[in-house]
Amino acid sequence: MDYILEKIFTNIPLQIYTIFATILFSSIFFLTIKFFMYIYSDGADRNTNHIIVKITIIFISLIVGIIVQGAIAELYFFKDWECPLTGTCIQ
Repeated sequence: MDYILEKIFTNIPLQIYTIFATILFSSIFFLTIKFFMYIYSDGADRNTNHIIVKITIIFISLIVGIIVQGAIAELYFFKDWECPLTGTCIQ
């Protein structure tokens, strides 16, 4: 599994990854939140959400998507966690 991720992350530029991963993770979190709202809402107002609720969900999903893609970029692109293990630090 680690070899596959290494192959993916070494063949794409950081800017393309940042844009694609932010959109992907934000979409996943948006759909997850909407799913839970649909499941736990009453039958009468399942598909009716106020515009402020929709904007808040989009904003929260975007923030969480940025944080998640940044954490993954930190682990796979910058690899600071390997420095004490291998002795090859980013200079």
